[in-house]
Amino acid sequence: MYGAALLLIAAIVIHQMRARTQDVTVVQSHGEIRYRMDVNTATVAELDLLPGVGPRKAAAIMAYRKEHGAFHTLADLANVQGVSLALAESLRELVLIDGKTKGTE
Repeated sequence: MYGAALLLIAAIVIHQMRARTQDVTVVQSHGEIRYRMDVNTATVAELDLLPGVGPRKAAAIMAYRKEHGAFHTLADLANVQGVSLALAESLRELVLIDGKTKGTE
């Protein structure tokens, strides 16, 4: 009985991990691995990991996304309070827009 419960829990955890990784694409650059995250599906905690973003800007990005809808281009991030166009451009290699590099090029 406990074995079946453990298998069920393991299956649920694996399913959730696979669902989360669908939003992330691995990119290898200069010998290090970085992750591209979709700014339209990333959580505040994930956005906080981006260099130069931090918790306040991450929360502002999430709030802007909830109020105005999805970002369509990388430049749209500069519409968020506290996010400059320079910061948005610096994230070009780290983020995706709707799961694609479209809009980040």
